Amino acid sequence: MESPLAYDILGYCSTAIIAYSLMLRSMTKLRVVNALGCIGYITYGILVDTFPVVVLNTVIFLTHLFYLRGHVASLMNRTFASSQRTPSS
Repeated sequence: MESPLAYDILGYCSTAIIAYSLMLRSMTKLRVVNALGCIGYITYGILVDTFPVVVLNTVIFLTHLFYLRGHVASLMNRTFASSQRTPSS
């Protein structure tokens, strides 16, 4: 069962999410919100059978995951390092 209107709504919502993400000041928030938009576009591309949309947004999504993984690892290292400090007397 095809529903072109529902597909269009998904595409427009994904566009709005990606546009909103570009207005965020924090790079981490931008990557997270933009990745959500990419998931919407990947789904949209699959539903309307547009391979270039799927490929582009998959690459962008994986790029966001790569950098977010590094950011999370950096935060974990900082948290671990600060928890290992002994209070000075």
